[in-house]
Amino acid sequence: MKTRQRTSLAHAATRVAGQAGGCPPWQGDLLAFTLLEVMIAAAIFFMAMFAMLKVLSTEMNAAFLLQRNYPTPVMAVSKLSLTNKLEEVPEMGDFGEIYPDYRYTLEPREVMTNGLFQVDVTVFHRDKVFSTMSVLLYRPDSAKRL
Repeated sequence: MKTRQRTSLAHAATRVAGQAGGCPPWQGDLLAFTLLEVMIAAAIFFMAMFAMLKVLSTEMNAAFLLQRNYPTPVMAVSKLSLTNKLEEVPEMGDFGEIYPDYRYTLEPREVMTNGLFQVDVTVFHRDKVFSTMSVLLYRPDSAKRL
């Protein structure tokens, strides 16, 4: 009787280990991936790759923009941030020795009576319009328009 138990235990161990001809019954259909599983895995992989490529492309574009060597309208507007007063008087200027061929114009106008101004900035390069920008500035200490 003891030999019979030993034989059945040994037989069960070899069946589980897959040594006695064929696969164990619990592994039946798990030998390969189905076409649907492969397609889903490929779709997930390609979505992740395209997302990474988009991030890389955006970073490359940002690095390219940082390498530009010319003045921007923001440089001209930055001097207006030094005070809380603004008048509706057009102003012209240049960028000094750093950018000798560039100049700018600032044209502020009050759009609301509470001190909200729209400043139109134009940057010129050798008398041709190089870039433009409009910015809204809140300057409450400015003289009120009647």
